[in-house]
Amino acid sequence: MIAAAAVDRSGMLQTDADGQPFVREETHVVAAGVGIPTVGVPGVGWDESRSGSGSSYAAPLVAGMLALATQRYPEASGNQLVQALIHTTNGSIHEPMYEPETGYGYGAAWPATLLQSDPTSYADENPLMDRPYGIPSAEQVADAVARESGASPEDAAPAPADEDAAAAPVQADPLGPLGPAGIAVSVGLVAVVVAGIITALVIVVRRKGPRRGATP
Repeated sequence: MIAAAAVDRSGMLQTDADGQPFVREETHVVAAGVGIPTVGVPGVGWDESRSGSGSSYAAPLVAGMLALATQRYPEASGNQLVQALIHTTNGSIHEPMYEPETGYGYGAAWPATLLQSDPTSYADENPLMDRPYGIPSAEQVADAVARESGASPEDAAPAPADEDAAAAPVQADPLGPLGPAGIAVSVGLVAVVVAGIITALVIVVRRKGPRRGATP
């Protein structure tokens, strides 16, 4: 599961009503999610449009990038696609650097470099399982695999889980259940969402160093 937060066209994090950036340590990547054009206005009609902001817009863009990467590299596993995602942030291919305190996680998901990097060149292991607020945990994944295969959960040999991380609560998000703290993008869930919007996702990340903001 990948947690995505929203940034504006200059690469700055979405802000709250007080102008403070939503800095969430659970964030893995960021993507465009501020001032996004939409189609249709509830109660008005589909021929009207307006702009919207929030991680609910960033999440499907990240999902669409992974869908494109899956289409281009069909032999890649879900783990390898996640590896490729965090190896190609901010417009370059590099070793991942996780900066949870900034609210950017591994950086801005970047479709051009993601599609340039063959995911099968990376280890077939999930790089996010040891992160705080990891959902699902390694034990939950092992249990699900065991039940799917018909084996008992004890036979699944789950990876060691960080008890402190597993016990840590996920904060409620003022933007609703799909806010930055809770957006989970499943690598295998995605086939439809983003063909047209992806072209609008060339964002220039001008990171001005770690910034902390108060969130409700």
